[in-house]
Amino acid sequence: MPSGRMASPDKMFNPRKLDEYYIFSKNGIKVFIEKGLIRETEEIEFLIISTAKYKIIKNRDKIKIV
Repeated sequence: MPSGRMASPDKMFNPRKLDEYYIFSKNGIKVFIEKGLIRETEEIEFLIISTAKYKIIKNRDKIKIV
């Protein structure tokens, strides 16, 4: 499973390259995940501290957050 990196968004993300990330929002928290970290078909569980546990399910080019 890929390891994550933490940084402030202004240091980590170049707005011209946002197409390289899956971007979604849950409970008012925006999450950015590099597309290259998720394989063709994969499930990744992750925890956003003090909110809830979510699961990313990728199937080809579709991605679902549950």
